[in-house]
Amino acid sequence: MSEIWNLSILSPREKKQNTLFWSLDETKTPMGERLLRKWILSPMTDPIKIRQRLETVQSLIESGTQLTNLREYLSAIGDMERLAGKLGNQKITPPQLISMSEALKIVAKIKKLEIWNSFLLERINEQLDPLDKICERIENTVVPDPPNSIADGGVIRAGVIPELDELRKLQDDSTTVLKEMEQKLRQETGIEKLRIGFNKVFGYYIEISRAQTKNAPPNLIRKQTLVNSERFITPELKELESKLLAAEERINYIEREYFLTLVAELSIEASKVLNVAIALAKLDILANFAHIAIKKRYTRPQIVDDGVLEIKGGRHPVLEDILGKSAFVPNDLYMDTNEQIIILTGPNMAGKSTYLRQNGLLVLMAQMGSFIPADSAKITPVDRIFTRVGATDYIARGQSTFLVEMLETANILHNATENSLVLLDEIGRGTSTFDGLSIAWAVGEYLHDSKTNRAKTIFATHYHELTQLATYLNRVSNFQVGVRESSGKIVFLHKIVPGGCDDSYGIQVAKLAGVPDIVIGRAKEILEILESGEMPTQNIRKLGGRKGKTERVEGFQVSLFDPEYHPLVLALKEIDLNKLSPLEALNLLSEWKKKWDR
Repeated sequence: MSEIWNLSILSPREKKQNTLFWSLDETKTPMGERLLRKWILSPMTDPIKIRQRLETVQSLIESGTQLTNLREYLSAIGDMERLAGKLGNQKITPPQLISMSEALKIVAKIKKLEIWNSFLLERINEQLDPLDKICERIENTVVPDPPNSIADGGVIRAGVIPELDELRKLQDDSTTVLKEMEQKLRQETGIEKLRIGFNKVFGYYIEISRAQTKNAPPNLIRKQTLVNSERFITPELKELESKLLAAEERINYIEREYFLTLVAELSIEASKVLNVAIALAKLDILANFAHIAIKKRYTRPQIVDDGVLEIKGGRHPVLEDILGKSAFVPNDLYMDTNEQIIILTGPNMAGKSTYLRQNGLLVLMAQMGSFIPADSAKITPVDRIFTRVGATDYIARGQSTFLVEMLETANILHNATENSLVLLDEIGRGTSTFDGLSIAWAVGEYLHDSKTNRAKTIFATHYHELTQLATYLNRVSNFQVGVRESSGKIVFLHKIVPGGCDDSYGIQVAKLAGVPDIVIGRAKEILEILESGEMPTQNIRKLGGRKGKTERVEGFQVSLFDPEYHPLVLALKEIDLNKLSPLEALNLLSEWKKKWDR
């Protein structure tokens, strides 16, 4: 899982911005977006299948306006996959049923496009069944713009159920009957503002203003008294109300039962709808890859099986989207069975980590079937991409930076194969210099010498001593990130060039970062002392402008190939503590002290 976050493939948070998923996702359907996420997490390893996808993307690119038309159609499809699930569970609403029918009509239009020119597209076309009978059944039963709930009524078309039509006619006629009754009462009472109304609590009523109640005929039965009016009913109005309410109840029952029966019958076909949705999701992603390739001028990688990993003019897909193509410096990569390990050195901020991530993402994109941001590429599919990038603490789990570093390194050493791609960034930085260098060195040797784990490896490090690996391991090469230094200032070229770098430019980078000049000056003084191989005999805080007394300590600046010890250290190593009395030890210590003070 760490590779997903380390390479910025996905974000550990819900937001997908500034990730590979964000950079590649211009899909038109929700199911296409979900499937793209799965494709990113599960790239292919079979060269034949990868080539088929790339061939399909190429074919869609060459289809011209047909690709544009396809993406327009797809944008109107909606989430057919979710609708198929709701249909299968018989939880679909009337508007969702209409949406599914409309989407299936668009499938028929998609099938008429002239795009079916590759093996994969032919297979997808076979799976795109418009399901005409389902569409016809829905269209002939449900009104075009139904309410959200069946309980709201008005879902079933006229002419489908004779009894339903009769009851609806009764409702429609009741409006006329009520108007006629209202007009008759006005004439009989002389009350012009008399009106017939309805609410869900009291049903139908005759409303007369309080001032006019004296003119109300005696056959009116008082039902409700309001502040400014009185409400009445008549036996005739009550009878009509009973008929209308019974009709409404019957209408609701008939519509609900008929719709539920329709959904139950259609649910048997839900798997067919789901298959169409899956085919559309695949088509959406492939069309998306073609669109992205055209828009961003990506190149089709050549998939080979001879062990070669060659990328010319490669660019980081995510950073290029953020910074713009003109602001990003492209870089090359070449690895094969004889060029197995690259030791990459250079100052911090120069782009070592970016280069690692970039090549991991380009291989991943190619194995998804996507074109990539590069001038050209030959890629032998890898079985896995391993990364040891970043330094995340897992304090809640009791895991320190260094422990996490070693756990991830151990996983790589145990599980990587000769067909894997390993990206290592600053192995050993979580512990002391000597321990870290030793571990990094041993890891490099292991990856080179192992009979089962000769993975292609890019090893970015600040340990310049690791460049010595290339002197005796024949499949190790040294590369560095180019830097131009002028008048004490450095310019990062962000270009990967052959050779090793013997300076991390740490103080210059600190200056660029805005560290105060007094600290920079002090750091230079201390660095000069440490690089000279001298160890201050006074407290090092007293150095600086006030030069303290220093003496040469042989071997203080550690060299992996010249481990000389101070004579006192050698003498100490020769002592047998089991044969030395406390008095003899004290005398020996006094003797050494006198020699040291001379």
